[in-house]
Amino acid sequence: LGRRVLPSWAGWHRRKIIEDLLTHPEDEFTGFLEDGIRNHEEANIRNAAMEVYTALGPRAFPSLSELQKDDDSEVRLFSVNVLCEIRDAKTLPFLFASIKDPDMNVRAASAEALGRIGDPRSLGMLQEALRDDPWVAMAAINAIGEIGGEQALLILYDCLKHESSRAMAIDALEKA
Repeated sequence: LGRRVLPSWAGWHRRKIIEDLLTHPEDEFTGFLEDGIRNHEEANIRNAAMEVYTALGPRAFPSLSELQKDDDSEVRLFSVNVLCEIRDAKTLPFLFASIKDPDMNVRAASAEALGRIGDPRSLGMLQEALRDDPWVAMAAINAIGEIGGEQALLILYDCLKHESSRAMAIDALEKA
């Protein structure tokens, strides 16, 4: 992806370009997408790469998996954000790995993504995240509320016992 493919003035062409791109095997262009995600100087290129990854859906998983190993925490965060937008239960293994990332923002984004996907199999990982940094714990509480169900309610009721998480748990209980 470069300025010639997705120039900033052609944002309204983006959907058509992405549709055309998706007719090609992803191994022909995922290297460009990875470079786009790593581009910290031009947000437009990075955002376009994220859009293409999202449109790829599960076809993007091999490349996104590699990005989750990147030394740059922002690249890992963008990878998690894309997985969140894909909203497919097949992303769970990737998100289960990233909720243990060294970077707090990546862990919080992973918790948020698990909540958006809404798969009850995530509850155990989210419950573990309650012992993490407060920022991650709050994201986990919210995600548990988004998932809902009986097991989620039990976890949230337990959160009520802790003053530091009580207000967020009440909000999450309303969702659950």
